Amino acid sequence: MHKIPKIAHFYWGAQLLPFLNFLTLVTFKYFHPEWKIVLYRPNEDSISGEASWDEHMQKVMYKGRDFIKSAEELVDEVKHAPFGDITLLRAHDVHKSDYVRWYALYHFGGLWCDTDVLWLKPIAEVKVPLETDIMICHTHPRPKKRGYYSIGVLAAIKGTEFYASLLEACKVKYDPSDYQCLGADMIRDMYPNPSDIKGLYVYNISMSVVYPYHYKHGMDKLYNMMFPDNICSSTVALHWYGGTELSMENINKIRFDNFRDLEHKSTMGRVLTRLDRRIQFETFI
Repeated sequence: MHKIPKIAHFYWGAQLLPFLNFLTLVTFKYFHPEWKIVLYRPNEDSISGEASWDEHMQKVMYKGRDFIKSAEELVDEVKHAPFGDITLLRAHDVHKSDYVRWYALYHFGGLWCDTDVLWLKPIAEVKVPLETDIMICHTHPRPKKRGYYSIGVLAAIKGTEFYASLLEACKVKYDPSDYQCLGADMIRDMYPNPSDIKGLYVYNISMSVVYPYHYKHGMDKLYNMMFPDNICSSTVALHWYGGTELSMENINKIRFDNFRDLEHKSTMGRVLTRLDRRIQFETFI
C-alpha cells in the first residue's frame, strides 16, 4: 500500500465502549505502531437514533464496563465526527459510522476499520500492489447472484472521486428504516462491480483476509465451537460482525476478567487468549 497514507480511522458513537470493541484499537495499535490512529466521536449536539430497521442487527444493549477513556488515551487523535447535516445528527450510530467512513477516506485517505475487528497481523502482510489507489473486498457468492461489498476494512488514497460520490450520495440515500442504506447496499447500487470504479487502480482482497467467518452461519463457529480452521495464512484480521445478535450477546458475556476462561471453549476464546499472550491487553487499560 505504497500510495496509501498510514492513517487509520475509527468511529465509536455509543456511550459505553465494550471490551471486545476496545480490542479493535488495541490490536491495531500493536501491529501498526507507525500508523496514526484517529478515533471519531459524536459531538455534543449529536443524538443517537433508534434502530428502526426490521433486521435484528444492533438491537442488544451493552451493560458492562466502559473502556472509552482507555481508548481515547491509546489513539493519537480524537475528533468530533463531521455531522453538518441536521438529519444525520439524529441518525443511528450505524448510519453515522457509514458516513464517517466515506468522509474520512475521501478527505484524508488511509485505512478505515470498523470497531468489531481483531487484528492478528499487520496490514502489510497483504501483498497489495504498489500502484493500488483503493483496497476493497467484493465477492460473488454464486454465479447468478449479485455480488456484494464487505466494508469493515477499506483503504484508499486521498481525494478519490469514488469516495466523493459515496459521501455525496448519503444526502439522498439516508433512510432510518434501512440498516445498510449508507453502507454496503449503497455501494452495490452505485457500483455493482469493481470494474464500475473508473480511473483508479482497485485491489480486491479475498474474504479470508478479514472476514474468515460468515456473518450468518459463521458466528456459531466463532462463539459456540472450537473451529479455528477458517483463520488461514492469508488472514490478517478477524471481523466478528458486532451488529449480529450472537455477537451482541457475547459483547456482554466476554469481559476483561473472564476471557481467558474461554480459551478451550470457543474459537473466539482461543483467538483472544493467544493475542493476549503476545500483546498483554492489560498494558493498554
